[in-house]
Amino acid sequence: MLEVGLRRVLNSPAKFEEILNYLHLLLERIKEESFPQDAEEVMRGLYGQEPSLRAAQILNLASELKGQEEEEGARDTILKLLRQALNAEIRDVIEEY
Repeated sequence: MLEVGLRRVLNSPAKFEEILNYLHLLLERIKEESFPQDAEEVMRGLYGQEPSLRAAQILNLASELKGQEEEEGARDTILKLLRQALNAEIRDVIEEY
């Protein structure tokens, strides 16, 4: 599972609930403006070694966020883009569920 990620394992209600829990946790952290330092590990657990396009976008934005801690305008833009990407991913997971 670590190689392919939770998102690519056999479909089950438990799988979808777990994915949604992690995505909602990340979204809540963004709303609190405290995106977790281990977000990359969470995303790798969800998407494995070969993340989807959106997962790669989220990972890249999280990486950019680390470098923008002092520039408030850039940080706000990145947080907004992260919220949008996570909300889109949540919608996709719910639709697939």
